[in-house]
Amino acid sequence: MKKNIVTTIVIATFVALVSVMAVSAQVSSRLKVNVPFDFYANGKLFAAGSYTLESISPRSSTATLKLSGQKNTDVAILMLQREADTTVFGQAVVSFDRYGDTYYLAGVSNPNERFAAHAIQSRSEKNLARAALAPKATVAVKIESK
Repeated sequence: MKKNIVTTIVIATFVALVSVMAVSAQVSSRLKVNVPFDFYANGKLFAAGSYTLESISPRSSTATLKLSGQKNTDVAILMLQREADTTVFGQAVVSFDRYGDTYYLAGVSNPNERFAAHAIQSRSEKNLARAALAPKATVAVKIESK
């Protein structure tokens, strides 16, 4: 009987430690980026400026991030698809697809935390991509800090 109690305590302690390690491996809750151009995210136009990306669902198969600027109206909830390759850019960046002078948020990559995800193209971005005379270019903006 005493052996069963000790075994149960050891297993419970092990499970608790593994749970704590899994939580600590999640994506950083806040990333800051200074975007030098106007851009679209989730169908909404955002002005150039300083933005924070905050993880809302770090454990799901899709990455849900809150994008917020300095104004209360500069907010969007982004649903991104996680990438298998987390070293897409080799450094922590927010990437944008550019069509002429129009930018769309394309993804977030942070290889230090093994995180990368891309945005699903909006209908307006797909239409612009089809009509674009110039090819799409991807622009990466380095993440400032956590």
